[in-house]
Amino acid sequence: MIKRLPVTCTAPLLGALMLASSGAIASGLSYSYGELRYVDLESNVFTEEADGFQLGGSYRIDQQYFVFGQYADLDTDFGPVDGDLSQLKIGGGYIYPLNDRVDINSTLALVREDIDVDGVGDDDDIGFQITGGARTMLTNEIEVRGAFVFADVLDRNVYLEVAADYYFTDNLVAGITIEFAGDNDVLTFGGRYYFGR
Repeated sequence: MIKRLPVTCTAPLLGALMLASSGAIASGLSYSYGELRYVDLESNVFTEEADGFQLGGSYRIDQQYFVFGQYADLDTDFGPVDGDLSQLKIGGGYIYPLNDRVDINSTLALVREDIDVDGVGDDDDIGFQITGGARTMLTNEIEVRGAFVFADVLDRNVYLEVAADYYFTDNLVAGITIEFAGDNDVLTFGGRYYFGR
C-alpha cells in the first residue's frame, strides 16, 4: 500500500527549503559516507528481541542537498515461530549550516517495510518518513546529533533519535545511535567511512 504525503506534513520541509537562498555559510560537516551497523530492537510487539544489520550510505550533491539510502534486515521470534523484518529507505535531505561546526538538516524518504513470519505469512507497506534535526562537532573527535522523526509506514510513529560518533581519523568513525519510539526502542552501533574529505 502506497501512502500519500499529507499536506500538513510538508509545511516544515518546504519551510526549510525556502531558506536555501540564505545558505552563505559553508558546512564543515560531511554528508558523503558509507556505513555498516549492528541493530538491536526491543519491542512490546515481539516476544523476543530482534537483531541484525544495517547498511547505509549518503552522497552530498552540493553545499545544501544530499541523497541517501539504507537497508536493514533483522531476525526475531513471534512466539514459537521465527520472523524476519526488513526495511528499505531512499530519500534526500537539505542542509542549513549555522556555522562550520553546526548544521540543521531535514530529510524526506520513501520507506518500504516487510514482516515475514514462518508458516504464517507476511505484511508489507510503503510509506514515508520526515526528519528534522541537528549535527554538531563538540570537539575535533566527537560529534553528536539528534532528530525528531515522523514515520507513516505500517503504523504512524513520532520518535526521537540521538547519536554520538568518535572520529579516529577525518574519514574513519565509530558510533552509537538510539531511537526512542514508544513500543519500539532501537540501538545501533557500528562504523562509518566518510569519503571526499
